[in-house]
Amino acid sequence: MREIINTLVIILFFLIPRIYSLEVPTFNFNYKKKLFNHDFGKNWNTLSTFLPAYNGFIQKRKSSSSDSLYRLIQFGTSYDFGNNYEIFGYLSMKHKNFQSYLYPRFVTNVSSFERFTGVPKERQRLSFVSGETDLSGLSYSNDGIYLQFGRGRESWGAGEDINLALSHNSPSYDYFKFLYDQNKVRFVYFHGFLETISQNNRYITGKGFEISNYKNLVASISEVIIYSGVNRPVDFSFLNPISSILEIEQNNRQNLLGFDNANAVWQFSVDKLIKNRLRISANLMIDEFILDPEEIDSGKVNSFGWSLRASYNLVKNNNFFNLYFSTLSISTHALRHGIGFNNFVQRGNPLGWQVGSDGYEFKIGCKALRNENFIFNVEINKTLYGGNSIKFLPYLEYNDYKIKDFPSGDVKNITKLLFNFIWSLNTNTSFLFNYQYNDNFDFGGHIFKIKYVYSISQE
Repeated sequence: MREIINTLVIILFFLIPRIYSLEVPTFNFNYKKKLFNHDFGKNWNTLSTFLPAYNGFIQKRKSSSSDSLYRLIQFGTSYDFGNNYEIFGYLSMKHKNFQSYLYPRFVTNVSSFERFTGVPKERQRLSFVSGETDLSGLSYSNDGIYLQFGRGRESWGAGEDINLALSHNSPSYDYFKFLYDQNKVRFVYFHGFLETISQNNRYITGKGFEISNYKNLVASISEVIIYSGVNRPVDFSFLNPISSILEIEQNNRQNLLGFDNANAVWQFSVDKLIKNRLRISANLMIDEFILDPEEIDSGKVNSFGWSLRASYNLVKNNNFFNLYFSTLSISTHALRHGIGFNNFVQRGNPLGWQVGSDGYEFKIGCKALRNENFIFNVEINKTLYGGNSIKFLPYLEYNDYKIKDFPSGDVKNITKLLFNFIWSLNTNTSFLFNYQYNDNFDFGGHIFKIKYVYSISQE
């Protein structure tokens, strides 16, 4: 234990001067609380299908004209009852319209902790086998413009945990982002680098338009593209934020000609709140839309995905309860491409839904907020996915778009029971507990995890 504490102190000592970034890790209590409050119609002026719940982009920043410097330092540890643990730190600095932060992690087992994709080393140091910077960057924002440059992940779509092509559960990547908001209309664009595999450089870019009345309705349309090539540099045609892959490829404007060097999906999202009681969130993703008669006659089928979430709220004795149901489906051929490096994956993992594709899931659960400092969640989750999921052989070239069974091939059927809570003991300390039971023991059986977070803030 003394070795762990000494290591954490050394890590914080070297990382505090290098504070960069904007996003907040999902263990943050305020992040969980804002997600919960959106179901109750609170802070819908901050809700967006293109920004994380904690961002608060639309809120007027009283501190933006202040010369005060705000610092936040968090550190903690996680343990999974399998003798695997991690230590982490979250360091943030904000001055006027600028904000930066850093979220490093160190683990004893690279496969035991969510979203961790650091490379394991042969030599252990104080039992730790790997470390990575999960989030880092620098951002600028005012009442109409938001700019970000750093490492993170995009999570696009309406509703909580029903993302299709891009999700907060994916591995992180380096990118820059621009968002403009004016008169309840928003435009967003981002462009980033994923990885290099066998000399193939992989890039990701996305753009979208959104409308919001700041009260009970948010709707958007977006396009996300992955392009790649051997030693391919950044393609300036995709740096144009007001363009589409359809126009670029049809007119040979890209730096690698042809119709097989990029892969795009389009998404429509809507979030609607009815009388501050019922919230309905829906997403429709189109990957391949078959129009040509020749393709229809050959048996080629559409590739798409959709998701839906409905929640209903109850308030009793100043305690808040939320009952919810969600369902998600991504077709057999979706998110794949004739060039496997254009599949919607990163570091071997799906960029969107954790199961990838070729499957569907159902969830039903209940959340509760008690005394403004305790959130608990109980959920039953049933998932089925087939052998053509991008979770398997994520970089496999794919040219078979004929009709198949859904899910296809060897179908995995998993039922999960989840129970978790996050308790903010005081302004400095929070405690998280997670229990998961899988009826398929190939996926873990009983899983217990606990996390402790201590915060130091200064203004």
